Amino acid sequence: MVEMLEYGVAPIRVTAAVLEKGGRVLLARRAAGRRMAGFWEFPGGKVEPGETLQACLARELREEFGVVVEAGPELARGVHAYEHGTIELIALSARHVSGEFSLADHDAIEWVPRSRLLDFRLAPADIPLAEALSGKKARGSLTRLVLPWLVRGGVYPLSLGMLLLLGGRLDFWQAWAFGAASFILFAYASLALADRPELILERLHPGPGAKPWDKYFLASFAVLYIAVLAVAALDAGRFAWSPPLPAWAYALSHLAYAVGFLFSLWAVRVNRFFSTLVRIQKERLHTVVDSGPYSYARHPGYIGAFFYIAATPVMLGSLRALVPAGFLLAFLIWRTCLEDRTLRDELPGYTEYAGRVRYRLLPGVW
Repeated sequence: MVEMLEYGVAPIRVTAAVLEKGGRVLLARRAAGRRMAGFWEFPGGKVEPGETLQACLARELREEFGVVVEAGPELARGVHAYEHGTIELIALSARHVSGEFSLADHDAIEWVPRSRLLDFRLAPADIPLAEALSGKKARGSLTRLVLPWLVRGGVYPLSLGMLLLLGGRLDFWQAWAFGAASFILFAYASLALADRPELILERLHPGPGAKPWDKYFLASFAVLYIAVLAVAALDAGRFAWSPPLPAWAYALSHLAYAVGFLFSLWAVRVNRFFSTLVRIQKERLHTVVDSGPYSYARHPGYIGAFFYIAATPVMLGSLRALVPAGFLLAFLIWRTCLEDRTLRDELPGYTEYAGRVRYRLLPGVW
């Protein structure tokens, strides 16, 4: 047992479940209108008079999530003073016995690796428990979330290096402009998603159940995208196969690239199930999202992708690169069809949603 904090005076006893599945721990987010709305916590609740800790935890998870759990021994405890009172949080190990999770006092659940628990906006009383489970100390959200996500942005300096290398000259200004625009937009996206730890976690480490064909798609997509950059660098940077483009073409392509990127970011922010891979996220209680851009088209993230993929060759001053970019867009349409079919077949409520929002990508057309 780990003692997490010093004890206060006559605290209210509250249990918290350390419920693990596949090496991940359950967190739940308090729903709007509830006390501590928007904060993540280890699920549990107040111990009633005459109730054992194990009985309390089993009852709370049955009432709040509709599942049967077997509560085990105490793991940790600590005291935290809120404005509305002081609680003694008592963490117990727990095992899921039966039942499908549903939501009542919470609006989302996540199964989180122990090492990522502190990435979430936890209720203050739950932070010491997360520290004990993860073996880490809590830090500021920018350090925990934005900076690790920005490491993934290393692809942009690498892309710039490839463009300059294949272009054969350091004064390939189109490459520098493209690299700067890409990294600035990625940095903005990282800041915009800093309050979506569950989404960042899913994007970085998708859960189980991904469709096998989608892994082949991602590999093909990466190859084609590299081909777009390579052809553009050889064309505009080294051999000048394409004629010089006017200034307005560069300006328009940069605008289209930014608009497409930001439109996709809007879709990502609205849809907390926006994963890197096509999968039904049963462990996250996957539901249909029909707000924001999803009220106009069923796959708005791909609409933005169409814009920035088509704009990339022109930004780099190459017309020849529009050929591999065209194949890339065709692959995107193929994935849209397969993803839409998967959602129709496997996600409850999606067929009804497709009846309300008729278009996959282009409202009024397809």
